[in-house]
Amino acid sequence: MPHHLAARACCALVLLVSLLAVPSAQAEETLPVEERAFTWVSGSPVMGVPFRGSLYFRASDRVHGQQMWRSDGTPEGTAMVTDDLGERGGGFSLYATTDRLFMVTVGGQVHVGDETGQFERVTGFDGLPTGDEDMIVGTIGDRFVFADRDHALYAVDPGLTAARRFSPGYGQFEFSSGTMAVLDGWGYFAGWSSGPSDSPYRGIELYRTDGVTTELVKDLRPGPDSGTPHGFRTIGGRVWFSSGPTLWTTDGTPEGTRRFAAASGPGDLASTVELPGRTDKLFLLSDVHQRLWLSDGTAAGSREVMREQSGLTVLAATARHLYVTTTTDRPSPLGPRTEAQRLLWRVDAATGRPAFVAGLPDAPTGGSYSAVVGDLVYFTGWSDFGRVLWRTDGTTRGTFPLSRGGLEGPTLGGDPDLSLLGAIGGRVLVASHVRRSDGSVSDDRQLQSIDTTRPSRVRAATTAPRITGTARPIGELTVSRGVWTTAPNLYRYQWFRNGVALDPAFFGGPRLALHPDGQRVQGEDRHRLFVRPGDRIHAVVTASGIGSPPAGAASAPVVIAPLLPAAGRGRAVIRGRPEVGERLTVRFPAPTRGARVFYRWRVGGQRVPERTRHLRITRAFVGRQVRVQVDVRHPGRAAVHFLSRRTGPVRP
Repeated sequence: MPHHLAARACCALVLLVSLLAVPSAQAEETLPVEERAFTWVSGSPVMGVPFRGSLYFRASDRVHGQQMWRSDGTPEGTAMVTDDLGERGGGFSLYATTDRLFMVTVGGQVHVGDETGQFERVTGFDGLPTGDEDMIVGTIGDRFVFADRDHALYAVDPGLTAARRFSPGYGQFEFSSGTMAVLDGWGYFAGWSSGPSDSPYRGIELYRTDGVTTELVKDLRPGPDSGTPHGFRTIGGRVWFSSGPTLWTTDGTPEGTRRFAAASGPGDLASTVELPGRTDKLFLLSDVHQRLWLSDGTAAGSREVMREQSGLTVLAATARHLYVTTTTDRPSPLGPRTEAQRLLWRVDAATGRPAFVAGLPDAPTGGSYSAVVGDLVYFTGWSDFGRVLWRTDGTTRGTFPLSRGGLEGPTLGGDPDLSLLGAIGGRVLVASHVRRSDGSVSDDRQLQSIDTTRPSRVRAATTAPRITGTARPIGELTVSRGVWTTAPNLYRYQWFRNGVALDPAFFGGPRLALHPDGQRVQGEDRHRLFVRPGDRIHAVVTASGIGSPPAGAASAPVVIAPLLPAAGRGRAVIRGRPEVGERLTVRFPAPTRGARVFYRWRVGGQRVPERTRHLRITRAFVGRQVRVQVDVRHPGRAAVHFLSRRTGPVRP
């Protein structure tokens, strides 16, 4: 029975439309400027399927459960396609031909329909494999091809709703991409023959079908062992696939099916990466040795472009670039340990030259969970604000996290679990959890559209950061954030001395403590900057936030002035009896406000760890004399040292 979603009030959902201006650092850049929170959904939307100008995906509301939805990236173009899937609402996958959508349910049924929401069950077969069984399904031209539970192949021809069985006994299929690779009207897949009992058993090998006939292309491992091809892709007029740890390619003939090995390269090139819209170039990835190769499809025209990169992972590909991430260790500012960081690289498809783009706080999720719009790549990952959507144009400045709508500001408890649905018509669709009015995170999700085609405003500092404080040794400087055209979520501080950047692991905050150059470093002084009169200090404040690239503004420099003369004279005096169990206290001229005081106690000429004005006498001190030196440091002035006389020998 056909299912159709009419325009009924009972099916209407709450519609929220809000515009959020997303600024950029350069006016000529094309950046997202709009977010529309237009549909409340719950559940986990998955990557959508483009069909006739809209993105089709599954989601659920609190009334209908999992249904098919579509969106063109606008509130008025977003609607639920089906409203009563019944038992089919437990989950399904979508496949599109030129003029029809095919829906494969978790129960193994197939339904065919179009953008109107009219879907009919495909008849003529018992059902597809379910559960953990492997399944072959795909489109060849306008035909939808699949294998049933008995491993027989069926096709649904254009305009029909009944499946036609055209080839018995091919099954046990494995796919890394989930679909067949189609070349010249033939779909290539992995299968095994269950023909007559006297026919040789070949294992799982390379087959192809046109939806009418099915034939063995080549027995990759002759005999009963399986070649088990997988990861099929059509690139440059050939089908590429992996068999074991090696890469293969075929033109559809037995003699044209061969193992591919790049000249002077390793034999474990296990996967291929296609560049959208290009047939002259592809990338080859060596999983074992973590190497990347650029190829024109021939062994002689292949060369290594990245070598032994830890954690080498493909993120996304455009027509001009391949984006990959690697792993590196960075020193932790919290101590002598290291933290893993992902590095984003851009590899030029013409020259093969890799270029560093940016460091990412954590591993992004790419591949089938990234969206490409022209030269822009959108992917999910982490930022200082939690799990969000990132974008990159291949430059450091153009790589930053975008807004996630309902979850602005610092990370909330738990994973916001943002989902990237895909791109359609210059818009990127995402769904994320939303925050309730009390600050908690709802299970509902907000569907959002980011328009990538509109220009945006410029983020800039209307008031530059300003340094205040005591610009002398034994002083402290503080830099303000400045005032910005938009409200950033995060500020980073980079201090400079005479034009040289200071290590942010030690000097990465808004305050900078100063210390006279050449004096001994003690205790907390290790995080103070050594300066001399005449040194020039300035700071750059980088403001960043979800929805725009970081922007920096520099303060005016300050010049370190000489220390003023020391303030205060006199001698330290020890009060108390030098006996075991007693406590000694030092007195000295009262320092002025803002001074820092350091105590150095000595017993028998040796330093003791006590750092306060009091010293408790223990048995270890018996027979030894006690002395203390008090150092007082006034901001901007030379230090004053008060030295006491020695006490008599400590008595039991």
